[in-house]
Amino acid sequence: MVDIKENRRDSELRAFASGQQHDKFHGWLTLVGVMLAYGGICGSVTYAYGVFLPSMSETFGWSRSSLSGPYTLFVVIGGILSPLAGFTIARFGARKNIIFCNIFAALGLLGMSRVDELWHVYLFFGFMGGLGIAFAEYLPLTTIINNWFVRRRSFAMGLLFTSGGIAGFVFPPLIGWLISCVGWRVSWILLAFVHVLLAVILAGAFIRNTPEELGQIPDGSAENIWLDRLTFLSTKQVYSTPVDWTLGEALRAPALWMLIVLFSVILFVLMLLTTHQVAYLQDLNYSPITAASALGLMLGVSIIGRIVCGILGMRFEGRYLVAIFFACMCLGVLSLMNARG
Repeated sequence: MVDIKENRRDSELRAFASGQQHDKFHGWLTLVGVMLAYGGICGSVTYAYGVFLPSMSETFGWSRSSLSGPYTLFVVIGGILSPLAGFTIARFGARKNIIFCNIFAALGLLGMSRVDELWHVYLFFGFMGGLGIAFAEYLPLTTIINNWFVRRRSFAMGLLFTSGGIAGFVFPPLIGWLISCVGWRVSWILLAFVHVLLAVILAGAFIRNTPEELGQIPDGSAENIWLDRLTFLSTKQVYSTPVDWTLGEALRAPALWMLIVLFSVILFVLMLLTTHQVAYLQDLNYSPITAASALGLMLGVSIIGRIVCGILGMRFEGRYLVAIFFACMCLGVLSLMNARG
């Protein structure tokens, strides 16, 4: 396991010693690129569906439970197929995954503007959106972060997920306003073009798979490599270990399965809120724009937690942070259950 990490560090040092580096560390621009991609995914796909749900339900007379089916398919496909992204990343690179799969997801958004039957929603959002996101979201984005950052990895991850909170703060009220102005069909079309702009064009322009492509090394300084090693040896902080795990070793680790279960629970709660919160608040006699703004506010406040968690992750063990923030989420959900018009 250590040999894998050592070989990579040796190649990084050779890249630094060769003098072929760009003048400026490209990792921060790459971080901007993955933030744009993740923000586009969250804003125009993941957090958008719930804002459209009341209008589409009213147009076709479909029940909200029937419209929940496509979103469930979206989540299931995204969850089950995400591990397969590892194979396409190894074959084509994370950058191509992000670009081409987000194009596929954008085509699904365009298709949503033409739906007339419920199975169309399953096809365009549930299948096409889910398939695109499965191969373009967490695994390729975090792979790129891991390639570019070592000592600052937790901070970079915090910024990456902060972009999702920013998108969640901006997009739902904006989509609600668009629907009130131009209708839900045109809003899906506009959303597809915004998604291509953010997650394909701009993200593709900034993202590079590895620092070695540009003759650079993680964190932008050779000294940081040795600093990371000394920090690990002196503190024995196993939660920031530089050891690479093989697939078999990871699958046999109980901690991995505990994390999978925990993340699944969190994802279920978050998806439930983003899908039904707008409709729920409208049932409490709030206007569509106010209901969408409430969803945006919830996701906007999460920006604070994402930034703070990224910073604290460089100083404290992740298991304690997970316990604290998960408890906060539970309290928030319980308070929403007592909401009244």
